[in-house]
Amino acid sequence: MKRLHDKVNIIPLIAKADTLTPEECQLFKKQIVKEIQDHKIKIYEFPDTEDDEDNKLLRRIKEKMPLAVVGSNAVIEVNGKKVRGRQYPWGVAEG
Repeated sequence: MKRLHDKVNIIPLIAKADTLTPEECQLFKKQIVKEIQDHKIKIYEFPDTEDDEDNKLLRRIKEKMPLAVVGSNAVIEVNGKKVRGRQYPWGVAEG
């Protein structure tokens, strides 16, 4: 990221976030934010808009950085609805 941040927009993500407990995810987010600050890495700043609702959404997104994401290429049925996600013994992680 140090070599790239002057060349491209960087949006930090935690992939496969469904493999972490909520506590592990929060700790990992704090570690990532600390590393970004320590190394003075510039991350993408979402621009403000003229729409108040959009700005509220952008503020919520900024507060959740780095974003924790779940992705899947499998389509499964949950409560009669088809969703993209992963099936686990404890439930479904929708992506």
